[in-house]
Amino acid sequence: MKAHLKHLIVFGSRATGEAPVDSDLDVVVLVDEKTDEIERRLENIAYQVMWDHDFNPIISLKVLAESRFYDALNKGYSFYRHIETQGVAV
Repeated sequence: MKAHLKHLIVFGSRATGEAPVDSDLDVVVLVDEKTDEIERRLENIAYQVMWDHDFNPIISLKVLAESRFYDALNKGYSFYRHIETQGVAV
């Protein structure tokens, strides 16, 4: 798994410090190549973290191929631009 992980980025209200108490944690994981297996493993990890912390916060996970992320960013898509400008790399 480690070889596939490129970047882990927290974005949204928790990244900007504007989150209400019940806000979810928005996370994007960029990987070499997105496969069903990698996505499933990352979702299982996120679920285990939520389980261990009584589902507070809920983790909203998005797994993307690094190349797809940068292609969309270069095309100017606002969602990806928001992640790039407001996100916090972990």
